[in-house]
Amino acid sequence: MLSVLESHKPSGQEVASEPKDRRRHARVQIEMPGRLFVPADARETPCKVVDISPSGAQLRIDAPLAAETSVVLYIDGLGRFEGDIAWHRDERCGIRFASGLLKQERTAEMLSRVGNAPPRSALAPRESRVPANTASQFVRVDGALAACAILNLSTGGALIKTDVRPAIGEYILIGRMAARVVRYHEEGIGIEFVR
Repeated sequence: MLSVLESHKPSGQEVASEPKDRRRHARVQIEMPGRLFVPADARETPCKVVDISPSGAQLRIDAPLAAETSVVLYIDGLGRFEGDIAWHRDERCGIRFASGLLKQERTAEMLSRVGNAPPRSALAPRESRVPANTASQFVRVDGALAACAILNLSTGGALIKTDVRPAIGEYILIGRMAARVVRYHEEGIGIEFVR
């Protein structure tokens, strides 16, 4: 896998096996709020994205995370990125995205627009979410029905209020749409529609 972020060795401390900078993609320097979700313990932590490339990102974060921890990064206006922690020192960490070539190409295209656009317009979400607050139900893979309420909706996904907690990655059917569970929140789940 390509090295994502250049390591910065703190003075007077030894850091094992720091990767050389072999990035294929240039990083875009940004200061954007994000959320980091750790599927292993269903923990979500706020973070600040310092820089990003199609293959990884550098974050400022308060919570310590061990290298190789699987995470999902949400960045408003840029989307969702799965990956793992490459390194963590002080209040910074690097994430190596688990993106295929197609997703990397799309991300590179999007980042080139972000890098060339005025700051406010670059941060505008691609999809606006519409409040819904509509009673509904979804079908799980085993055929079980679960009552829910759709809190908000976009063309890419929805925020669902429910007492049921399907596993992250589980597919569900809501209305006539297939979707995948991508995160938990205080009242239920976040889903991404499958195109």
